[in-house]
Amino acid sequence: KRQHIQGGRAAWVASLTGRGSPLSTLPLRQPHAPSSLSLCCAVQLLSSLTECLTVDPLSASVWRQLYPKHLSQSSLLLEHLLGSWEQIPKKVQKSLQETIQSLKLTNQELLRKGSGHNQDVVTCDMACKGLLQQVQGPRLPWTRLLLLLLVFTVAFLCHDLRSHSSFQASLTGRLLRSSGFLPASQQACAKLYSYSLQGYSWLEETLPLWGSHLLTVVRPSWQLAWAHTNATVSFLSAHCASYLAWFGDSLTSLSQRLQIQLPDFVNQLFRYLRELPLLFYQNVLLPLWHLLLEALARAQEHCHEA
Repeated sequence: KRQHIQGGRAAWVASLTGRGSPLSTLPLRQPHAPSSLSLCCAVQLLSSLTECLTVDPLSASVWRQLYPKHLSQSSLLLEHLLGSWEQIPKKVQKSLQETIQSLKLTNQELLRKGSGHNQDVVTCDMACKGLLQQVQGPRLPWTRLLLLLLVFTVAFLCHDLRSHSSFQASLTGRLLRSSGFLPASQQACAKLYSYSLQGYSWLEETLPLWGSHLLTVVRPSWQLAWAHTNATVSFLSAHCASYLAWFGDSLTSLSQRLQIQLPDFVNQLFRYLRELPLLFYQNVLLPLWHLLLEALARAQEHCHEA
Protein backbone atom coordinates (compact mmCIF):
# COMPACT_ATOMS: atom_id res chain seq x y z
CA LYS A 1 0.00 0.00 0.00
CA ARG A 2 2.87 2.38 0.80
CA GLN A 3 4.41 1.66 -2.59
CA HIS A 4 1.07 2.32 -4.20
CA ILE A 5 0.74 5.68 -2.41
CA GLN A 6 4.28 6.71 -3.31
CA GLY A 7 3.64 5.65 -6.88
CA GLY A 8 0.44 7.73 -6.86
CA ARG A 9 2.31 10.87 -5.78
CA ALA A 10 4.95 10.20 -8.38
CA ALA A 11 2.19 9.85 -10.96
CA TRP A 12 0.93 13.32 -10.00
CA VAL A 13 4.33 14.90 -10.55
CA ALA A 14 4.98 12.98 -13.78
CA SER A 15 1.56 13.65 -15.28
CA LEU A 16 1.49 17.34 -14.49
CA THR A 17 5.14 18.30 -15.02
CA GLY A 18 6.37 15.88 -17.68
CA ARG A 19 6.47 17.38 -21.15
CA GLY A 20 5.93 14.05 -22.83
CA SER A 21 3.17 12.85 -20.54
CA PRO A 22 -0.04 11.53 -22.11
CA LEU A 23 -2.05 14.31 -20.45
CA SER A 24 -0.15 16.96 -22.39
CA THR A 25 -1.03 15.37 -25.74
CA LEU A 26 -4.83 15.12 -25.50
CA PRO A 27 -6.73 16.54 -28.50
CA LEU A 28 -8.43 19.14 -26.28
CA ARG A 29 -5.13 20.91 -25.75
CA GLN A 30 -3.15 20.17 -28.96
CA PRO A 31 -4.03 21.16 -32.52
CA HIS A 32 -2.82 17.81 -33.94
CA ALA A 33 -4.73 14.68 -32.96
CA PRO A 34 -2.59 12.14 -31.07
CA SER A 35 -2.52 8.44 -31.65
CA SER A 36 -5.12 6.15 -30.14
CA LEU A 37 -2.46 4.66 -27.87
CA SER A 38 -1.60 8.06 -26.43
CA LEU A 39 -5.29 8.85 -25.92
CA CYS A 40 -5.87 5.51 -24.19
CA CYS A 41 -2.86 6.09 -21.93
CA ALA A 42 -4.14 9.57 -21.04
CA VAL A 43 -7.57 8.24 -20.07
CA GLN A 44 -5.95 5.51 -17.98
CA LEU A 45 -3.72 8.10 -16.33
CA LEU A 46 -6.74 10.27 -15.47
CA SER A 47 -8.42 7.25 -13.90
CA SER A 48 -5.21 6.50 -11.97
CA LEU A 49 -5.02 10.08 -10.70
CA THR A 50 -8.65 9.89 -9.59
CA GLU A 51 -7.83 6.67 -7.75
CA CYS A 52 -4.87 8.42 -6.11
CA LEU A 53 -7.26 11.08 -4.80
CA THR A 54 -9.45 8.39 -3.27
CA VAL A 55 -6.54 6.48 -1.69
CA ASP A 56 -3.90 9.06 -0.73
CA PRO A 57 -5.13 12.23 1.06
CA LEU A 58 -1.78 13.98 0.43
CA SER A 59 -2.32 13.79 -3.33
CA ALA A 60 -4.73 16.72 -3.04
CA SER A 61 -2.02 18.89 -1.43
CA VAL A 62 0.41 17.93 -4.22
CA TRP A 63 -2.24 18.93 -6.75
CA ARG A 64 -2.80 22.31 -5.08
CA GLN A 65 0.93 23.05 -5.19
CA LEU A 66 1.29 22.16 -8.88
CA TYR A 67 -2.06 23.64 -9.94
CA PRO A 68 -1.12 27.28 -10.87
CA LYS A 69 1.75 26.17 -13.13
CA HIS A 70 -0.13 23.35 -14.90
CA LEU A 71 -3.63 24.65 -15.60
CA SER A 72 -4.06 22.76 -18.87
CA GLN A 73 -3.51 19.34 -17.32
CA SER A 74 -5.55 20.30 -14.24
CA SER A 75 -8.50 21.32 -16.40
CA LEU A 76 -8.48 17.84 -17.96
CA LEU A 77 -8.46 16.22 -14.55
CA LEU A 78 -11.28 18.46 -13.31
CA GLU A 79 -13.40 17.62 -16.34
CA HIS A 80 -12.68 13.92 -15.79
CA LEU A 81 -13.75 14.26 -12.13
CA LEU A 82 -16.92 16.05 -13.21
CA GLY A 83 -17.76 13.25 -15.65
CA SER A 84 -17.07 10.43 -13.19
CA TRP A 85 -18.33 12.14 -10.03
CA GLU A 86 -21.10 9.63 -9.37
CA GLN A 87 -18.55 6.80 -9.26
CA ILE A 88 -16.50 8.43 -6.49
CA PRO A 89 -17.39 7.36 -2.92
CA LYS A 90 -19.38 9.84 -0.83
CA LYS A 91 -16.66 10.10 1.80
CA VAL A 92 -14.08 11.02 -0.82
CA GLN A 93 -16.49 13.56 -2.34
CA LYS A 94 -16.68 15.41 0.97
CA SER A 95 -12.88 15.42 1.32
CA LEU A 96 -12.49 16.71 -2.24
CA GLN A 97 -14.85 19.61 -1.57
CA GLU A 98 -12.16 21.56 0.35
CA THR A 99 -9.65 21.02 -2.46
CA ILE A 100 -12.12 22.19 -5.12
CA GLN A 101 -12.97 25.31 -3.11
CA SER A 102 -9.26 26.09 -2.78
CA LEU A 103 -8.81 25.67 -6.54
CA LYS A 104 -11.77 27.96 -7.16
CA LEU A 105 -10.18 30.71 -5.04
CA THR A 106 -6.95 30.24 -7.01
CA ASN A 107 -8.93 30.62 -10.25
CA GLN A 108 -10.44 33.89 -9.04
CA GLU A 109 -7.01 35.27 -8.14
CA LEU A 110 -5.60 34.28 -11.54
CA LEU A 111 -8.54 35.89 -13.33
CA ARG A 112 -8.03 39.12 -11.38
CA LYS A 113 -4.33 39.17 -12.21
CA GLY A 114 -5.04 38.42 -15.88
CA SER A 115 -2.52 35.66 -16.44
CA GLY A 116 -1.57 34.40 -19.90
CA HIS A 117 -3.64 31.18 -19.54
CA ASN A 118 -7.06 32.81 -19.30
CA GLN A 119 -8.80 30.13 -21.37
CA ASP A 120 -7.45 27.35 -19.15
CA VAL A 121 -8.40 29.32 -16.04
CA VAL A 122 -11.96 29.81 -17.33
CA THR A 123 -12.23 26.09 -18.13
CA CYS A 124 -10.96 25.14 -14.66
CA ASP A 125 -13.30 27.64 -13.01
CA MET A 126 -16.33 26.25 -14.84
CA ALA A 127 -15.35 22.70 -13.90
CA CYS A 128 -14.89 23.73 -10.24
CA LYS A 129 -18.33 25.36 -10.19
CA GLY A 130 -19.86 22.22 -11.67
CA LEU A 131 -18.14 20.02 -9.08
CA LEU A 132 -19.27 22.26 -6.20
CA GLN A 133 -22.84 22.07 -7.49
CA GLN A 134 -22.51 18.29 -7.56
CA VAL A 135 -21.24 18.32 -3.95
CA GLN A 136 -24.00 20.59 -2.67
CA GLY A 137 -26.70 18.71 -4.53
CA PRO A 138 -29.82 20.14 -6.13
CA ARG A 139 -31.45 23.04 -4.28
CA LEU A 140 -35.14 23.71 -4.19
CA PRO A 141 -36.15 27.06 -5.74
CA TRP A 142 -37.95 28.31 -2.64
CA THR A 143 -38.66 31.75 -4.10
CA ARG A 144 -40.38 30.32 -7.16
CA LEU A 145 -42.28 27.81 -5.06
CA LEU A 146 -43.58 30.51 -2.71
CA LEU A 147 -44.54 32.72 -5.64
CA LEU A 148 -46.34 29.79 -7.29
CA LEU A 149 -48.15 29.03 -4.02
CA LEU A 150 -49.23 32.67 -3.69
CA VAL A 151 -50.54 32.78 -7.27
CA PHE A 152 -52.38 29.49 -6.76
CA THR A 153 -53.97 30.76 -3.51
CA VAL A 154 -55.16 34.01 -5.11
CA ALA A 155 -56.53 32.15 -8.13
CA PHE A 156 -58.36 29.68 -5.88
CA LEU A 157 -59.93 32.48 -3.82
CA CYS A 158 -61.05 34.34 -6.94
CA HIS A 159 -62.54 31.19 -8.46
CA ASP A 160 -64.24 30.28 -5.18
CA LEU A 161 -65.86 33.70 -4.75
CA ARG A 162 -66.89 33.87 -8.40
CA SER A 163 -68.44 30.40 -8.47
CA HIS A 164 -70.46 30.90 -5.23
CA SER A 165 -71.28 34.61 -5.87
CA SER A 166 -70.75 35.53 -2.20
CA PHE A 167 -68.21 35.07 0.54
CA GLN A 168 -70.82 33.62 2.90
CA ALA A 169 -71.61 30.71 0.57
CA SER A 170 -68.06 30.14 -0.65
CA LEU A 171 -65.89 27.24 0.42
CA THR A 172 -63.41 29.65 1.98
CA GLY A 173 -66.11 31.31 4.09
CA ARG A 174 -67.46 27.96 5.29
CA LEU A 175 -63.95 26.80 6.13
CA LEU A 176 -63.22 29.98 8.09
CA ARG A 177 -66.50 29.68 10.00
CA SER A 178 -65.97 26.01 10.79
CA SER A 179 -62.43 26.68 12.00
CA GLY A 180 -63.59 29.58 14.20
CA PHE A 181 -61.31 32.12 12.55
CA LEU A 182 -64.10 34.33 11.17
CA PRO A 183 -65.96 34.80 14.51
CA ALA A 184 -62.66 35.44 16.26
CA SER A 185 -61.71 38.10 13.70
CA GLN A 186 -65.13 39.77 14.10
CA GLN A 187 -64.73 39.86 17.87
CA ALA A 188 -61.23 41.28 17.49
CA CYS A 189 -62.51 44.05 15.19
CA ALA A 190 -65.31 44.89 17.63
CA LYS A 191 -62.89 45.07 20.56
CA LEU A 192 -60.49 47.19 18.56
CA TYR A 193 -63.30 49.58 17.64
CA SER A 194 -64.44 49.93 21.27
CA TYR A 195 -60.89 50.47 22.50
CA SER A 196 -60.40 53.11 19.82
CA LEU A 197 -63.50 54.97 21.02
CA GLN A 198 -62.25 54.83 24.60
CA GLY A 199 -58.84 56.13 23.57
CA TYR A 200 -60.43 58.93 21.57
CA SER A 201 -62.56 60.08 24.51
CA TRP A 202 -59.55 59.88 26.83
CA LEU A 203 -57.45 62.04 24.51
CA GLU A 204 -60.31 64.48 24.12
CA GLU A 205 -60.45 64.96 27.88
CA THR A 206 -56.78 64.91 28.82
CA LEU A 207 -55.05 66.69 25.93
CA PRO A 208 -56.37 70.21 26.71
CA LEU A 209 -55.61 69.71 30.40
CA TRP A 210 -52.05 68.67 29.60
CA GLY A 211 -51.58 71.71 27.38
CA SER A 212 -52.77 74.16 30.02
CA HIS A 213 -50.73 72.41 32.72
CA LEU A 214 -47.63 72.60 30.56
CA LEU A 215 -48.13 76.33 30.05
CA THR A 216 -48.61 76.94 33.78
CA VAL A 217 -45.41 75.03 34.53
CA VAL A 218 -43.23 76.57 31.83
CA ARG A 219 -44.40 80.19 31.97
CA PRO A 220 -42.97 81.05 35.44
CA SER A 221 -39.62 79.59 34.48
CA TRP A 222 -39.49 81.66 31.32
CA GLN A 223 -40.49 84.82 33.20
CA LEU A 224 -37.82 84.15 35.82
CA ALA A 225 -35.22 83.60 33.13
CA TRP A 226 -36.21 86.87 31.47
CA ALA A 227 -35.93 88.71 34.81
CA HIS A 228 -32.45 87.26 35.42
CA THR A 229 -31.39 88.19 31.92
CA ASN A 230 -32.65 91.75 32.37
CA ALA A 231 -30.88 92.04 35.73
CA THR A 232 -27.65 90.71 34.23
CA VAL A 233 -27.80 93.20 31.39
CA SER A 234 -28.46 96.04 33.86
CA PHE A 235 -25.56 94.92 36.06
CA LEU A 236 -23.14 94.75 33.16
CA SER A 237 -24.24 98.11 31.82
CA ALA A 238 -23.80 99.73 35.27
CA HIS A 239 -20.36 98.30 36.12
CA CYS A 240 -18.82 98.38 32.68
CA ALA A 241 -19.91 101.90 31.70
CA SER A 242 -16.38 103.29 32.09
CA TYR A 243 -14.94 100.61 29.82
CA LEU A 244 -17.80 100.77 27.31
CA ALA A 245 -18.24 104.52 27.08
CA TRP A 246 -17.61 104.60 23.35
CA PHE A 247 -20.75 102.56 22.64
CA GLY A 248 -22.76 103.38 25.79
CA ASP A 249 -25.40 105.33 23.93
CA SER A 250 -25.99 102.46 21.56
CA LEU A 251 -26.26 99.98 24.43
CA THR A 252 -28.77 102.18 26.26
CA SER A 253 -30.99 102.54 23.23
CA LEU A 254 -30.77 98.81 22.58
CA SER A 255 -31.68 97.97 26.15
CA GLN A 256 -34.66 100.32 26.01
CA ARG A 257 -35.89 98.67 22.85
CA LEU A 258 -35.54 95.26 24.42
CA GLN A 259 -37.41 96.33 27.55
CA ILE A 260 -40.24 97.70 25.45
CA GLN A 261 -40.53 95.03 22.77
CA LEU A 262 -39.54 91.80 24.49
CA PRO A 263 -42.41 91.64 27.03
CA ASP A 264 -44.92 91.99 24.20
CA PHE A 265 -43.06 89.33 22.25
CA VAL A 266 -43.00 87.00 25.25
CA ASN A 267 -46.73 87.48 25.87
CA GLN A 268 -47.45 86.81 22.22
CA LEU A 269 -45.25 83.72 22.35
CA PHE A 270 -47.13 82.46 25.41
CA ARG A 271 -50.41 82.98 23.58
CA TYR A 272 -49.15 81.02 20.58
CA LEU A 273 -47.91 78.22 22.81
CA ARG A 274 -51.26 78.10 24.54
CA GLU A 275 -53.07 77.77 21.24
CA LEU A 276 -50.59 75.29 19.74
CA PRO A 277 -51.90 72.09 21.47
CA LEU A 278 -55.48 73.00 20.55
CA LEU A 279 -54.53 73.61 16.92
CA PHE A 280 -52.57 70.37 16.82
CA TYR A 281 -55.54 68.52 18.28
CA GLN A 282 -58.08 70.05 15.89
CA ASN A 283 -56.05 69.99 12.67
CA VAL A 284 -53.96 66.82 13.04
CA LEU A 285 -55.14 64.40 15.71
CA LEU A 286 -58.89 64.82 15.20
CA PRO A 287 -58.88 64.21 11.40
CA LEU A 288 -56.58 61.23 11.80
CA TRP A 289 -58.82 59.81 14.49
CA HIS A 290 -61.93 60.22 12.32
CA LEU A 291 -60.20 58.48 9.43
CA LEU A 292 -59.21 55.60 11.71
CA LEU A 293 -62.76 55.27 13.08
CA GLU A 294 -64.23 55.27 9.57
CA ALA A 295 -61.80 52.56 8.49
CA LEU A 296 -62.65 50.45 11.54
CA ALA A 297 -66.38 50.95 10.94
CA ARG A 298 -66.03 49.84 7.32
CA ALA A 299 -64.05 46.80 8.42
CA GLN A 300 -66.70 45.90 10.99
CA GLU A 301 -69.48 46.29 8.40
CA HIS A 302 -67.56 44.07 6.02
CA CYS A 303 -67.12 41.44 8.74
CA HIS A 304 -70.84 41.57 9.63
CA GLU A 305 -71.81 41.26 5.98
CA ALA A 306 -69.46 38.30 5.64
